[in-house]
Amino acid sequence: MSENKSVLSSIFKRKGAEGDYTKIINSNTETQNLKIDLNSNEKAEVLFLKEKSFLLITDKRVLYNDHIHNMVEFSHESILKVKIALEEEYKIGNMNTDNFTKIKIIDNKEYDYIVEIEKGKPYNGIYQVLHFIASKKNNRNHKELYERGLA
Repeated sequence: MSENKSVLSSIFKRKGAEGDYTKIINSNTETQNLKIDLNSNEKAEVLFLKEKSFLLITDKRVLYNDHIHNMVEFSHESILKVKIALEEEYKIGNMNTDNFTKIKIIDNKEYDYIVEIEKGKPYNGIYQVLHFIASKKNNRNHKELYERGLA
């Protein structure tokens, strides 16, 4: 078990919980029906799967397929920011944070992607894991800038 796996899984458990469609993955074999090739050294962490839509977080990547569009894949290093997709929630009249299902991922090319997942504790856990991934990268970048005297 890699260090990342225990960190990401523990964040998910501490800040959220499994739900009807969201599970902590204990073995890569649990993702075989998604037809995704995981690298031999890559560990699946958290999976949201509802009908044909899914969000898979591994220790190296985040993969999302809403079953209408093509699959989007982010390396951890490419995730610049993660935000609650407030505007999208408000557009559908959702004012209760317990019912939020949309998260905005902004990549290093500054493209916005809206991912839709399970509401409630699973949403909280996934949001916190994604936020951790993004902030870890941003902290490394800030440290590099600081060391070069640019921050």
